[in-house]
Amino acid sequence: MKVFKSLESVEKENKPLVITLGNFDGVHLGHQNLISSAMEIANDIDGEVMVFTFSHHPQMILGKKLNLINTFNHKTKLIEDLGVHKLLAPPFTKEIARLAPKQFVKDVLHDLLDAKHIIVGFNYSFGYRGEGKADDLVNLNNKYGIKTTIISPFYVENEVVSSTRIREYLLQGDIDKASQLLSYKPRLSGKVVHGNKLGRSIGFPTANLAWEKGLIIPACGVYAVEIDIGGIRYQGVLNIGYKPTVTRDKRLSIEVNLLDFSKDIYNQDLEIIFNKRLRGEKKFNNLDELKTQISEDVLKTRSIFKTNI
Repeated sequence: MKVFKSLESVEKENKPLVITLGNFDGVHLGHQNLISSAMEIANDIDGEVMVFTFSHHPQMILGKKLNLINTFNHKTKLIEDLGVHKLLAPPFTKEIARLAPKQFVKDVLHDLLDAKHIIVGFNYSFGYRGEGKADDLVNLNNKYGIKTTIISPFYVENEVVSSTRIREYLLQGDIDKASQLLSYKPRLSGKVVHGNKLGRSIGFPTANLAWEKGLIIPACGVYAVEIDIGGIRYQGVLNIGYKPTVTRDKRLSIEVNLLDFSKDIYNQDLEIIFNKRLRGEKKFNNLDELKTQISEDVLKTRSIFKTNI
C-alpha cells in the first residue's frame, strides 16, 4: 500500500481512482464494510482504492477533547490488511478546515485527485465546520461527473457500529462488546518505564507502561491480556488504576504482570492486546489480601487463555 502524507505528494496514475472518505478511527466493522464496497467498485472498473483520512482527527485539531481507538500506525496496518491500494493521510490544517464543501469537491476530489467514484458513510460530513453532508456530496460530485455511493449504517445485533459506541464500551471496560464491533481485540501501545517495584516485593513483578498519549484507556480494573514484544506474544495480567491499597497517588498507572517471564524489558516498546476484564479496581485491607486476589487473577487469566486455545 502506498501512503501519502500530504496532498502535494499524491502520484497520479492511469487507473481510475475510487476514494472512500472518513476518519476511520478503529477501522471497525462499519469501516470495513465501507472499504469492501469500494474494493468491489474498483474491481468492476479495473481501478484502485484510496482511503482518504487525516493524520490527526479533525475534531482534536479543532479543540475537542477526544481519545482515539488506534495509533496512526495501527490504523494504517489495519487499512493495509484490507487490501487498500493507497492511503492519503495529510495533516488537517487551517487551510483545509476553511474549505467550503464545493471547494473541497472541486479543488481536492476533482482537480487534484481526479476521483471517479466516492464512497462515504451515511453520516459523513465535510467542508467548513462540517457544513457539507452526504447528500450534498452527491449533488456536488454530479457537477464534475464523479459517481457517489452512500453506505447505510452497519448493524451488529441491532446496534449501529460506530467509533463513538466502541469508545463508550471501552470506558465501561466491556472488552467483549468493543471487540465484537471492532472485529479484533482492542490494543494499547507504550514503553516500559521504571516503577516503585512493589509488585516484585510481593512476588508479582510488573512492567510499568508509559502509554501513547491521545489513546482511549479502558475502565480501571484488572484485565487478562496478551503482550506483544518484538513480534512475540506473552500472556499477562494488566492493572489500570490508582493502586489504592499501596499508594495515595492520584496519577493513573498501567502495569502488567507477564506470566512465566523473567527478562528485563525496561525501555522497550510493547503492545497490550486486551482479552477480557476480570474485575474492577478494589482497595484491600492489607498486602496479604492483595496477594491472594492477584493469585486468583493469574489463575483466571491462565484459564481464559487455556479455554481460547
